[in-house]
Amino acid sequence: DARHRRRMDLLHSPLDAAKGAAVSAGMGVGGLVLLGVAMAVATKDATDVVTPLMAVVKFINLLITIVQVVWGPLLSIGPFLALLALWAVGSKQQAAPQWALPAGARSNEGEPITPSIVVKALRDLGVPALRKAITEMGDAGASMLSPIVIAGCGVEVDVTLPSGVSTIEVQNRRRKLAENLSRHEHEVFITIPTAARTVRLWVADSGALDEPIGPSPLATDDTMTADYAKGRAPWGQDLRGDAAALSLYQRHLLITGLSNQGKTVALRSLALWLSLDKSVQFLMGDLKGVGDWAMFDGLALTLIQGPTDEHVIQVTEMVESAVEEMNRRIQAPPGTQFPPLIVLVDEAQVAFMCPAKDEDKRPYGGAKANSRYFMAVRKIHNQGRAVNVLMWQGTQDP
Repeated sequence: DARHRRRMDLLHSPLDAAKGAAVSAGMGVGGLVLLGVAMAVATKDATDVVTPLMAVVKFINLLITIVQVVWGPLLSIGPFLALLALWAVGSKQQAAPQWALPAGARSNEGEPITPSIVVKALRDLGVPALRKAITEMGDAGASMLSPIVIAGCGVEVDVTLPSGVSTIEVQNRRRKLAENLSRHEHEVFITIPTAARTVRLWVADSGALDEPIGPSPLATDDTMTADYAKGRAPWGQDLRGDAAALSLYQRHLLITGLSNQGKTVALRSLALWLSLDKSVQFLMGDLKGVGDWAMFDGLALTLIQGPTDEHVIQVTEMVESAVEEMNRRIQAPPGTQFPPLIVLVDEAQVAFMCPAKDEDKRPYGGAKANSRYFMAVRKIHNQGRAVNVLMWQGTQDP
């Protein structure tokens, strides 16, 4: 009924407007005539009856004359003045729409994280017991939350779950929780603190994790040194913005991820730091062969670069030579000290997938007991740490 009335009002509105304008004009003219009559009575001059009306007509004529004079120049410079005004507003107040702002001035930030937003996100998580408990709480669920504190490029809050709700139910809904908080999945982390029935939420500032983190200390600190046994390699930064470091002492490494995700950079940064320890020896095979490891030419005892089956055969023989060195060290007199030997193979999936076979029909690739590359890596994994022979691999296929 209301919609029908609005439609009918829309149809009648032009007529009503015309009638209203006519009535207003008539009342205006009548008022001016009455004013003229009063002036004529006062001055005893009958011509004063139209004096107010003529004054209004002359005023309207003056306005038309002014418009005629300024209209031409206004049409010429008006658009430029309008553009100048819009530019001034946009540059100073950023009042333009997001798509019209410069890339550096665009803001894609989600909502600031407040207690009410966190509680609402938990309430809408799809856990019936949690939703019911929040609805029945007198303070609308605020008692579940610890104070929200700034933690690096985000905020952190502990949530004490009501009875009947397990922490795993929240952990399994990380993506939905992130979207409820107006964040991407990778911008929300859920951990379990020591307190019982509690989850700790770390929520990044929107877009903060996609920003570059600055140059590595390897590129800025000329005095940096490395210590294989006691040092820690700089390896990025954690969620709080603090430098992240990794001990490499007797550690095998498997760096894996999709193509062009930074596997080689991650692995190479560790090797570059460790190369500052002059006691460390490297055997390297780069099965991509585009120069990613060319800076180790002269630093590594062996450096093989290339993607072909022949390169896989060379890399396999290199790893097998490391196995022989490992066995020699294991059989050495007790207490003998050996320098660290890092056997590094980047794009290792090329070796595991290699179809080539040797003269005894043993495959270089594969993961069977007769696979030469697989068995050599397996042996180093089993016993290499004891004598500082370590296997580092980067691969798209873990």
